[in-house]
Amino acid sequence: MTDKPQEWGSISCLAKQTMTICNMQNKNILPLTTNLPEGRVLDMDTRQALLDNAAELIRTRGYTGFSYADLAERVGIRKPSIHHHFPAKEDLGVALLDQYIVQFEQLLEDISRHEKYPSDQLRAFANLYRSSLEQGWGCVCGMLAADVDVVSPEIAVGVRRFMSMNQHWLTQVLEAGQQQKTVSDAIDSAAQAGMLLAVCQGALLVARAMRSVDGFDQAVNAVLKSFDQTN
Repeated sequence: MTDKPQEWGSISCLAKQTMTICNMQNKNILPLTTNLPEGRVLDMDTRQALLDNAAELIRTRGYTGFSYADLAERVGIRKPSIHHHFPAKEDLGVALLDQYIVQFEQLLEDISRHEKYPSDQLRAFANLYRSSLEQGWGCVCGMLAADVDVVSPEIAVGVRRFMSMNQHWLTQVLEAGQQQKTVSDAIDSAAQAGMLLAVCQGALLVARAMRSVDGFDQAVNAVLKSFDQTN
């Protein structure tokens, strides 16, 4: 936890206390316990490997940019084995999205717990997206949002749930900043939360296309500075 808030608009490396979005794919949701039969443990290992690799494929190619054949090759199993865990690609997408939302929510809770000041919390939030960019990845839900017209209704609902969760958390942070007199009272916290989320998602896509973090930093820094009570 920092002793004082850092300057507004300073986007750099992610705070040490905050788990990065890049690493969160390695955080198993399924418990691999020794109390299970060996075959069952291996079965759960395979399921998690499928989810992890599908997440990376979505981050780099998009939902429509990979097939079960691509996934089977990456994991080192036969394609029919994937259907044992996920009968259809929609089932894989729903399971992956559910896991991603749970993990991202945990990241937001980590930020709230470890970063004392709203300005630092907002910066840490933006750095979650920046860390994806540094790996050449998009946001799983951002990539799914780009395919919202072709994904299943269940996946589309999950994407909206993710975006709403982000905006709600950001709104709370901005309102806390207004109470502490570090965020301008002149802003509409809900509207500005939506703007910051849109900027992070949009700047991530543009920066990936430009293969540079500079545009992302400039866009996010401008938004963060606009929240500053001293401006």
